Amino acid sequence: MISRLEKAPAEHAEALLAGLEVLQGLHDQGVLEILRGVLEGGNKILEIVVEAAKTPEGIRAIRNLVILSKILGSIDPELLKRLTQAF
Repeated sequence: MISRLEKAPAEHAEALLAGLEVLQGLHDQGVLEILRGVLEGGNKILEIVVEAAKTPEGIRAIRNLVILSKILGSIDPELLKRLTQAF
């Protein structure tokens, strides 16, 4: 296992470099900072979401999202592709 780990940088150099570029892009755009904040405040965020979902508006929004997802799921992808290209 240790020898595989030692060989990995040389054997996977291109993939590692691509991964580092993606990671740098996420950092540059502030995405990593947002994710860090979500992880640190996970419980508080969850509490806020649960409280929002308990309201009549939240319940309606969840129901509407379920209905919309069913509608979108029933549309033929080729038809949707043609429609979006037409716009």
